[in-house]
Amino acid sequence: MTKTAKINRLCALCCVLAFCTLFARKTGFFYTEKFLKVKADIERFYAVAPKKDFLYRLFFDYINITNRKHINGVTILNDGRLMLDVDHPIIYLNERADAITALKEYLERKDTPFLYIRAPSKLRDNTQLPKLYDNDIIRNADRFTALLNDRGVDILDLREQMTCDNLNFADAFFYGDHHWTAETALWAFGKAGMIMNDKYGFQLDEKIWSPQEYDFFVYRKEFLGSESSRINDPRLKEDITVIIPRFHTEFEIYNKIADENNNGSATEMAASGSFPDVFTPKVKNKNNEAFTYADLNSFRSGFWQYKNLTAREQKKILLVSDSFAYPFVTYLASALYCVDYFYLDNAANRKLYPVLENENYDLAVFLVSDVVFSNYTAPSFEDDRLYIGSPPQNAYAK
Repeated sequence: MTKTAKINRLCALCCVLAFCTLFARKTGFFYTEKFLKVKADIERFYAVAPKKDFLYRLFFDYINITNRKHINGVTILNDGRLMLDVDHPIIYLNERADAITALKEYLERKDTPFLYIRAPSKLRDNTQLPKLYDNDIIRNADRFTALLNDRGVDILDLREQMTCDNLNFADAFFYGDHHWTAETALWAFGKAGMIMNDKYGFQLDEKIWSPQEYDFFVYRKEFLGSESSRINDPRLKEDITVIIPRFHTEFEIYNKIADENNNGSATEMAASGSFPDVFTPKVKNKNNEAFTYADLNSFRSGFWQYKNLTAREQKKILLVSDSFAYPFVTYLASALYCVDYFYLDNAANRKLYPVLENENYDLAVFLVSDVVFSNYTAPSFEDDRLYIGSPPQNAYAK
């Protein structure tokens, strides 16, 4: 091959690569099954291609680096799972730790013990990240957990517990969504229940978190996770499990509404009935529509009070949490007389302290996922963002 022919070949290849890049950005083609098949064919060729064949090797390296591993804020892991792309620098870790510590000290002044629960991300480690990719999910959450530990906050680290129990992170979370599955949430409730018994004087029956005490309803290929939705590939629908207690439950659900000054709260009943009546009505009234993660708890965003009229453990706890608690709190409510669930949503600009002023709890739990500390779009809860708010000036007056 002449020198001119090689130059023409290289120019033609560059034009093709430029067109493919532009086409991929507009259509997401590089994530389709067709592209993955082409990539597999190239990989097979690359494995046997002569090392002197520079153009083919250059083409493969280009494909390997730019094969749409990042689409619309979603990272495609090496095993094909999808996760939010959260490699942005994080600030406010110290401020957030200070806010949590202030909440702990305020509640302890009211004789309410405080437990922080760390919900892990779907990454066991960073080995599944594509080449040239990185993110700070685990590192930032580790740093934050260490900050809380230094401040004397009780911590239940579910990432550590998952590792000890040898849980498969790939199975514990949805394939195309950053949330844990209902099965993992039930397991997490068991871990929380054990520490509640061991450290905080609860007497929960251990059977309450046994899988044998629940019915599992698996809906095949009816869940499209948020990451799957972002890359606009409806073929990525996956299974979703709805877990319902076999034992008798009778709930009253109240909406805790702050008054116009955000001082204290009034309540109004929003629903009553059994677990599927109030939490998962779609299971009873299925009309072939797709499931969402929010369908694992029909009462989630806001400030809700769950009263379980059949509970043996007549205690009341506060749960402050993000969306990972959607299924978790339903199992917690199935074991206790009363759970107040304060959902972390700064869009409502609701401060927590005013509504706590006239409330007393046997335990306060703060459960937040690792993703919150590495996703710059996620709500924050430092004081200046009015997420939790600042303790009242007389909070520590005796």
